[in-house]
Amino acid sequence: PDLKTYQVSITGDRFLYKMVRFLVGAIIACGEGKLSIEDVETALRDGRFEQKPMCAPPNGLVLDSVEYMQRIQWIENDRKQYW
Repeated sequence: PDLKTYQVSITGDRFLYKMVRFLVGAIIACGEGKLSIEDVETALRDGRFEQKPMCAPPNGLVLDSVEYMQRIQWIENDRKQYW
């Protein structure tokens, strides 16, 4: 079978559940002509896809690095801790 590999690097200060997988799925769908760039722009602007977005499988997904701020300040509020 044909083996297709993609390398996508995404950097951010926070992510939602499956966010990276949906972004990668949208990129692949654009590359395969299943989704237009305008569809992605509209989805990012409006917060929803007109059609069900493709979620890339977790196989091969790699967390390369995690960086933290130099100083983390913990604040205790109502027995919950925030930083």
